[in-house]
Amino acid sequence: MRGRERETGYVSWRTEMTSARSVIKGAFAIWSVTVVLWLLGEIVSTRQQGAGAADVTARVDRVFEAWRDTKGPGCAVGVSRNGAVVYERGYGMANLETGTPIRPSSIFHVASVAKQFTAMAVMLLARDGKLSLDDDIRKYITEIPDYGTPITIRHLLTHTSGLRDQWELIGLSRGRFEENRITEADVMDIVARQKALNFTPGAEHVYSNTGFTLLAVIVKRVAGKSLRDFADENVFKPLAMANTHFHDDYTMLVPGRTSAYARRAGGWHVSIPNFDVYGPTNLFTTVGDLLKWEANFDRPIVGDRTLFDRMETPARLTNGETTRYGFGVGVGQ
Repeated sequence: MRGRERETGYVSWRTEMTSARSVIKGAFAIWSVTVVLWLLGEIVSTRQQGAGAADVTARVDRVFEAWRDTKGPGCAVGVSRNGAVVYERGYGMANLETGTPIRPSSIFHVASVAKQFTAMAVMLLARDGKLSLDDDIRKYITEIPDYGTPITIRHLLTHTSGLRDQWELIGLSRGRFEENRITEADVMDIVARQKALNFTPGAEHVYSNTGFTLLAVIVKRVAGKSLRDFADENVFKPLAMANTHFHDDYTMLVPGRTSAYARRAGGWHVSIPNFDVYGPTNLFTTVGDLLKWEANFDRPIVGDRTLFDRMETPARLTNGETTRYGFGVGVGQ
């Protein structure tokens, strides 16, 4: 994951990357995408050869052998083929203090995977004529200074705004990043004090979490409800993603969620994100729910083919070059 965020660890088949269309898709593997694809190939190849379920499980288990330790964090793996779930399994521990293992139903903080859901919320509002992607963001967020050139919603979606990253600004301001809770108000305060842009909007592509916090604020002000509520009503419930939500309260209890860890001084230490900011991050979900979202890219229930084509089109800079990023998703093969 890019950005200053911490989590148990995973790579998703469409986390921040879309690839050539495939009939086989997976989510939540702690390995690299290359190994995930090899894993999926192993599963399909084994089943095509008529091997039993026990043999498939054994072969996949060998891939994740290092993460089956009961003394360390692990991962959840889910695979679907032609829209049907063909494999789900948990490895390692969801909570080292309580001895709780990871299961396919375990809930993860999935960091920047959140961005594509924020983008979807914006796109739904644009489809309904509530906003335009080419609107100046100051139409909705007057707190942002006038830099003499407009920053549009499209610039926020594609990381081409020139706004500096919120995590870096807060770290510099406080002299530290951890310990104190970080709220949306903290981000809005520090972004409003940015005196100049890093570059003219649209001229460069530089990853900035700030843009997606501002998009969450825009959704709230346009829709008249929080991004959390809007996404729940318009994305998660229609797709039956019952275990998914934008997390807006650091102290909120979430049954079944995994803890997060970092290795320091030769051992594991709790490293749970300490912020209530969401839009660029703070999505809680499961491997099964992500597979439902993945299926929606190919057979849309929420949105439509035109909407997803727009989301998956690389942004074009003012010099004519294209980036490898659409709206909330990286684009590549």
